[in-house]
Amino acid sequence: MIEVTLDGKTIPLHPPTSLAAAYDVAAATGKNTSRGLYAALGLCWGGKQRLRSKFSDSYNALEYGGQVFDEMLAAGLNAGEITTAAVEALTLLVSVLPSSDEVQAAEGNLGDQEGLTTP
Repeated sequence: MIEVTLDGKTIPLHPPTSLAAAYDVAAATGKNTSRGLYAALGLCWGGKQRLRSKFSDSYNALEYGGQVFDEMLAAGLNAGEITTAAVEALTLLVSVLPSSDEVQAAEGNLGDQEGLTTP
């Protein structure tokens, strides 16, 4: 488990429950790094106090990242600490995404290669 410190409190981070949302957030970092980072923090958040911000049905990771950041600033958290925690969250988020080889193997596209079997 990864833990971060915000305003002197230890907050656990958990892998996101939705790989689709994790992919959206990882891709969003290429468009706006900061908002992508804050979206990763929101998806991985394991604090006792739940975030009001929710990853919306419109799947706009950048909008979500902005909401998470604004919510944390409004709670009195320091922007530098938020960003440091968000980097840890993005690291966790990316670590659970399957590699392209794993995706292809799961789809059966590599079944004829040595050591792999098709379902």
